[in-house]
Amino acid sequence: MNVGQPQDLYSAQTGKWASLTVPIHITSDGTHTVSYTVTGKNAASTSYIVGIDYLTLTQTNN
Repeated sequence: MNVGQPQDLYSAQTGKWASLTVPIHITSDGTHTVSYTVTGKNAASTSYIVGIDYLTLTQTNN
């Protein structure tokens, strides 16, 4: 299942980070996989690279 819209997180500065919130609702028990797909690049960028430093998962009671 794809969740969210494409995001342009390009920065000319190396080491700059951005925060992105994507709501994912898990409705069943068991093991689940979250993946991130690079679908393109900003015209100012010279390559394709993405780094994920951490994920924060929050339990809700909806």
